[in-house]
Amino acid sequence: MDETSHTTAYAPEQLGDNQRVLDALDRHGISKSDFVDLINKPTDSLTPDQRDLINAVRDDLPTPTPDTVMQKVIPPAHFDESGNLEQSRADDYIMENSYIRPDRVGGSVTVADDTAQLSSPQQIHDGLRLDYPDTPFAPHDPGTHLIRFQADPDSPDSYEVPRNSDMGGSTDYDAWDDPFTGNAFTKSVDDVIPEYIAKDVRMREGAEMWEVLDDGTQRLVAVLNGQSWIPQGN
Repeated sequence: MDETSHTTAYAPEQLGDNQRVLDALDRHGISKSDFVDLINKPTDSLTPDQRDLINAVRDDLPTPTPDTVMQKVIPPAHFDESGNLEQSRADDYIMENSYIRPDRVGGSVTVADDTAQLSSPQQIHDGLRLDYPDTPFAPHDPGTHLIRFQADPDSPDSYEVPRNSDMGGSTDYDAWDDPFTGNAFTKSVDDVIPEYIAKDVRMREGAEMWEVLDDGTQRLVAVLNGQSWIPQGN
């Protein structure tokens, strides 16, 4: 694969929308604004009925399959706690740094359609609540890099729904810091965004790295070909 031979599969205009989430809210008789208020409450302050409602809406959303297009936001260049410059994860992937497995992804991910409405670095920052402790992200970053991918069919079932133990999930999540909600949705104040945890998922060849710019445009940065990310040069 060279810079000119790739036909995009995950450009913004090729994505869907978050209608599946809105439909789930309708089926459970709650408005988007009321549900946003609910998922922004600490899980230990919820009533049993409120917990059941949040879980019911979440469980109404189909589990990702290997064919589901997923999205992972990757960190920009930043200074660490010691003042050392850490290069961006995009550069780590493209330059094939030894501690990066170029075809693997882990941590918090979303279904790409569920976040298609987040079309600027600030919207991505706020919608996914990237203001976690020691975050390298800022709401006014000039661009945000992300990877859109499908899982390799041979990769194990590796998308976990992140719930605190009081939501029927794992105690592993109980100690995670705010803005992690523990209710399987991000702590957005405007959107209802289901969150997943990818457990070392192998990406299918053809995964695409995009940069979302502050004017709302997106540019293709690189494409996964085997074990290498091929820069696209635009």
